[in-house]
Formats: sequence, structure tokens, C-alpha cells
Amino acid sequence: LYVDYIDEVMEHPRREEVLSFIKQRASTRFWQAKKIDDHIIQDILEVAMTSAVSCNSQTIRFAVKKNIVKKMKVGDSNNQSMFNKAPVTIYIAEDERFFNDTFETALDVGSVCSLMMIAAHFYGIKGTWIYQGDYYNDKSLSNELGFSKNHKIYSLMTLGYPLDKQEK
Repeated sequence: LYVDYIDEVMEHPRREEVLSFIKQRASTRFWQAKKIDDHIIQDILEVAMTSAVSCNSQTIRFAVKKNIVKKMKVGDSNNQSMFNKAPVTIYIAEDERFFNDTFETALDVGSVCSLMMIAAHFYGIKGTWIYQGDYYNDKSLSNELGFSKNHKIYSLMTLGYPLDKQEK
């Protein structure tokens, strides 16, 4: 036999607590003037790399941009301003050569970004997951961030310690 069958299904002993924690995750657009330690960013990216992706293709790449952290004023929350004022912006790109349509790529990126948001939440970090595929994908940015010519930036994630309380 190549398969070991399992007779009993094991639930996580803290299932309710973990599910409740995940449900409390919220996005924010305003952050404290506090840096995120490198080991925390590394943990978030390592969790993201465990995400289920199509055919185990492993074609997603990340670029991390750290911004100079300043005291924040609540009010300006358009996407462009968030890229510059969040303590960390993570760019998520995918090599499109391996897919027949954009939905496959979008599903993979979505899976990765969802896990990143949950992992950040465990550290008390919140952010905003922003789709950028159609309107913020220029070649100069891709080159600046070190992506190959075959990678397209699909999403960005802004991260930091929240300035205000976010409710669902």
C-alpha cells in the first residue's frame, strides 16, 4: 500500500480560539510610527510560501519595501498614499507564463495574501491588501524591485501596527 489510512479525525484542541482570532482580523489604513522587525516580516513571508497554489507551481515572488516611519495623520487613505506611509509595503508578483488565464494567477495570489494577513494579525500587525494588477504595474517598478520580466505585480500589502481600532 502507498497510502496510510486514518481512522480518526483530529480537531485542533484550541479550534474555537483560533477560528475566533482569525475572524477578528481587520484591515487598517493608518499605522503607528513603529518599525516592524525583520524577523516578523520573514515569518509572514514564510507563512505565505506555505499557501496552496496551482499545481505547486511556486511562481510567486515578493519584494519588501520599508518606508521611513513618521507620525501619521488620520485622513489621507488613498492607495498611493498608503504605499508610501505604511511602515512596510510588500509587492506580490506572479510569473504568468505558467497559466492559461488570469483567474488561476489571481487565485494563487489571493491564497498567498490571505495567509499573509492572518500571519500579520498574530503579531498585532494590520494592513490593507490592495489589488494592483491592472493599474499599477509598470516595467520600471518591476525592475526597481528586482522582479524578472515575466513577473507581473498583482497585489500589494501595506503593513504596520494599527493607529486606531478597526471593527468589522
